[in-house]
Amino acid sequence: MYISEEHPNILQFDIFRDSVGILDFVTTSLPPDDDSGDFNIGFAGGDGCVENRVKLALAFGLTPENFVFQTQIHKTNYHFATREDAGAGFYMKQNAIPDNDILITDQPGLCLITRSADCVPILMYAPKQKVIAAIHSGREGCRLGAAPKAAQILHHKYGADFNDILVGIGPHICKKCYTVDKDCADNYLSREYFAPNIVEPADNGQFTIDMKKTIISDLMHIGIPLGNIEHSELCTKHHAPSFYSARNGDDARFCAGIMLL
Repeated sequence: MYISEEHPNILQFDIFRDSVGILDFVTTSLPPDDDSGDFNIGFAGGDGCVENRVKLALAFGLTPENFVFQTQIHKTNYHFATREDAGAGFYMKQNAIPDNDILITDQPGLCLITRSADCVPILMYAPKQKVIAAIHSGREGCRLGAAPKAAQILHHKYGADFNDILVGIGPHICKKCYTVDKDCADNYLSREYFAPNIVEPADNGQFTIDMKKTIISDLMHIGIPLGNIEHSELCTKHHAPSFYSARNGDDARFCAGIMLL
């Protein structure tokens, strides 16, 4: 990832850098152009959420009607965003796309948003078909395969070749910081396809889960080349306060977004 040339507190993916006709970004805990203040974009994080969303829109020359937010539920439900969804969830969470973790569109001007505070934000782009996806993938999303499901939709519905799909995996909690109890670990181990060493013993009867490795191995398993997958090395817990972390007790959220221009 690299720091936006225009906005010092916004990150962008190298994997999309040479792609013409898309916008991608990952926010931090700071406003796009200011090193003071808080840049929470989630309603649960307190007052100022909508004001920060407006700042984000203005930073990229967009309006609230460009954005599509979803109410994330840690599953693999998906929604094909259309013009009717313009502005969904921007001002009120009740108007967001309900019960959803995968947003997909081939419509220019719709900025698909996934929110995070330790969970993995994932952006996808199929250049030939001009179709994008924004995926929210926490522990359950990884266990259930939200990322490969999104890629398979791009393949089956839009005809995207797995060899062409580009993927950006944003900042999230790292394996070392993400410990769970034995019941959670056993549930995770029950998934149909499982790469080695994704779940490992930790101290005090706990286990670590490697969500990034899960996503990468799942995507490679369905045919997406490793060279098409960029993954951030930034851990949201390690790199607090630059990012929000639920494990650090944060209710606030940062976001990742992607839009066809």
